[in-house]
Parts: sequence; structure tokens; C-alpha cells
Amino acid sequence: MKGKLRKFSDLPWKEKMLLAEALLFQLIAGLLLRIFPFRKIPSMFPDTKHPIHNNEFQILAQVKSAIMRAGQFSMWRNKCLVHSLAARWMLARRGVSTQLYLGVTHDRNKKPIAHAWLKAADYEIIEKNGDYGELLKF
Repeated sequence: MKGKLRKFSDLPWKEKMLLAEALLFQLIAGLLLRIFPFRKIPSMFPDTKHPIHNNEFQILAQVKSAIMRAGQFSMWRNKCLVHSLAARWMLARRGVSTQLYLGVTHDRNKKPIAHAWLKAADYEIIEKNGDYGELLKF
């Protein structure tokens, strides 16, 4: 833990603020998933519905990095969904349009494995990492 705190102290101020925002939004997203039925969740995380501009790719990379760093402290079982919701919320605040996907695949024993991933244009903020069949996109 001491090493992680030292690394945090070495971050530039802007990255510290993004990390704090990512931690807060992951906490809120995780709590919302525990409190509300999932059908209510998409309306809580609206999209901005505008195209990505070239200058926004730096924002995408910064938010992705903050979400991944904050994810090291995450206590949620469904990390990919919590990360995707938090990143969507962070990017919506910055006017960046995203698509959140929910998908499923099966393991060797035919047990379903669910996954959530987030994209802005063709850039994956939360990566798909596998051959998941898309069930829902919002």
C-alpha cells in the first residue's frame, strides 16, 4: 500500500484529480448497481450523442488510465460494468459520446461469462478482451 501511495503522490495534479473522480464514480456506480434494478441504470448514465473530435483522444486515454488505476482499489465483483459506467459518466461530463456494450460468452464447461465494455468511436476505454456476443448497447 505504501508503494501505491507514493506513486499517487508522484502523479501530476490533473491526474490526481482524474483518479479521485474515477474512484468516486466507481463507488457511486457500484452502489447504484446494488440499489436499483439494472433496467433503471441506462437512464442514469446518458450519452452526449456527438461525434469524437481528434483533440478528444487525449481525454479518452487519460480517463482510461484513471479508471484502470482506480480499479486497483475496487471492491466490486462486476468490475467491468462498474468501470464502464464510471468511465461513461466521466466522459459524458466532458461532452464525449460513448457506447456501453453488454455481452456474453461461454467457458469450456458451457457456463456463461458476462462482460461489459465501453467504446468512444473505435477507441476502447474498457476493452472487450474476447469474443463476446453483444446483448445490449446503450
